[in-house]
Amino acid sequence: MDLEKEIFKGKKISDIVKEVYDKHKNQENRILGEIERLSELISSPGDAIIIVPLLKGFFDSSLKNDEVLMKILQLFQKAAEKTQAEGGDSSILSEKDIAQLFSEVNSIFPKEKEEAKLIDNV
Repeated sequence: MDLEKEIFKGKKISDIVKEVYDKHKNQENRILGEIERLSELISSPGDAIIIVPLLKGFFDSSLKNDEVLMKILQLFQKAAEKTQAEGGDSSILSEKDIAQLFSEVNSIFPKEKEEAKLIDNV
């Protein structure tokens, strides 16, 4: 797979993979920080009942981010295999692949904004 191939103007596959990975690591660090902060606020079972669902939301968000990362990598692998099989340079992502990718991303990011608002209000 040619990671240096430009797929968007000024964006190579390696750039996109790095951005996704960096975002994932930042999200992971943010989740761990929030878990630490929120766990310090738990002093009674009543507090736990309120805070634990927030923590569950963080874990769910992280899992969905991991799923999107894996789908992106699978798409690139699929494109590389297609290119090798055809012996030429073919399009990296089909229209269907692009639509599926954007659908997955859009299904995750609106939820993250809502969770961020919940955290700020705690």
